[in-house]
Amino acid sequence: MIPSPEAAKAILTHLLEISVYALVIFGAVLAFRRVFHNRTRPALRFGLWLLLLLRLTLPFTVTSGVHLIVLPVSQPTAATATARTEASAQPVRPSAATAAAARPTGAPDTMKAPAEETQTQRASAVRLTISQWLVILWAVGAAAFLVRRVWMRGLLAARIRSCARVPDPKTLGEFRQLCREMHIRRPVRLMEMEDITSPALTIGVWPTVLLPSSLMGEDRAQARRFALLHELTHLSRGDDLILLWYGLLRCLWWFHPVVYLMEKSFRMDMETACDARAVRGMGRQEKLAYAALLLELSGEGSL
Repeated sequence: MIPSPEAAKAILTHLLEISVYALVIFGAVLAFRRVFHNRTRPALRFGLWLLLLLRLTLPFTVTSGVHLIVLPVSQPTAATATARTEASAQPVRPSAATAAAARPTGAPDTMKAPAEETQTQRASAVRLTISQWLVILWAVGAAAFLVRRVWMRGLLAARIRSCARVPDPKTLGEFRQLCREMHIRRPVRLMEMEDITSPALTIGVWPTVLLPSSLMGEDRAQARRFALLHELTHLSRGDDLILLWYGLLRCLWWFHPVVYLMEKSFRMDMETACDARAVRGMGRQEKLAYAALLLELSGEGSL
């Protein structure tokens, strides 16, 4: 359904105003990270990005007397107002049927001109304004990005079905025990894959932890536990749902450069906050082993 010209202008004004606010918040977050990078907790730095996501999500802006974006609204000119006044003062034209009945036989049809005017008015009403075209472009772009995202997730699910396998019972026992220790109640499964080099957590409501085959075996027990701890910490923090949220916002705000510029720093702060929670309570030697594993497996990242 195509919005009316007035509704299209309201939608564009709303999108542009939120875009400006988001750009301001983005600049403030970058400035804060640069100034206080080593003097703030990683969770706080990551939380600032959530404010930006929240701004892009909320469909309203705090009302004030000042508006950042105001699209021009066409006002009737004096000539147009005068013409409308004169038109309203003119007598009402008889209908075509009445005029035809009153017209003598052989008299010229004087109602053709108004009929042609009516057709012209209908044709002009079909034409869309620039605001309407822009709203249509935005909606089509959002739908295209959403379809692409669903398609990519489908390819990943097909890859997992064809290439992944259930690990050995001992590894499954370690995984379930760690889930109980971390009080994770969300349904999550564990799969082993040979064609990945780093553990990963899929994004979605029903997540899957993927372990590379290189972490299997008795000699890799500690590394495997650290890898599972890292991915399950992401899960306990809800990072997979936050990434799902961010992905949907990228579809909606596909035209806004902020959703692309923020991704690297956003993911970096997410990983740092996750690691800070994962090593909480570890001794110095365990922290060194954990850091060594991260350096070893820093090839692929989360899915």
